[in-house]
Amino acid sequence: MLIIAAILQGCAPSKADSDTAALPPLDSDSATAPDSFRIDTFLPDTDLNEIPPATLSITHSGAWALSPNGGPWTSVTGALSVLEVLDGDTLAPACELEFSLTGQSVSEDTCPGCACPTCDVTFDVLHYLVSGDPSTCRDPELPEDGERRRLGWDEGQQQILLDWEGSGVWMAWYPGDRIDDQIDFLYEAEVGTEALEEE
Repeated sequence: MLIIAAILQGCAPSKADSDTAALPPLDSDSATAPDSFRIDTFLPDTDLNEIPPATLSITHSGAWALSPNGGPWTSVTGALSVLEVLDGDTLAPACELEFSLTGQSVSEDTCPGCACPTCDVTFDVLHYLVSGDPSTCRDPELPEDGERRRLGWDEGQQQILLDWEGSGVWMAWYPGDRIDDQIDFLYEAEVGTEALEEE
């Protein structure tokens, strides 16, 4: 027991040790105080604020007709128009597409967990390309010909929502306006893009 006590006593800090470990008093006027440091606010120029070579205006517009009249709605038909204009050249749009839309309602009875939890109605919507060449378009979120997307109408948000890649995460997709059994929607955006290559 005497050996253990001696070892513990040897490990305990002496008064001299604790005195030498104490920090000196801080001097608020001193730039060398232990808690003082400089913050480098200089940010190098990374050229991230350059003006893009071209500007692309994207417009998605369309309408849903809900059936049967007065609800509860079990199907939808409609259309989606896509227009992309490069550098304001409306006379020669970079992309023009027309889709025909048809869909059937999705409910907890037919597909548990599939319906939009905040929506008034959810549809599996088939996008059928009627006209236009998708290869000229730059919007990466465009539907493909024959693609089905799960979409829902949220009256409270006045939005058509999209089930992102079937993940169950519902994103605001198109702002809309419902009058009776019709929903009109419009989405507009302007983004920077690469200029068209000269042929």
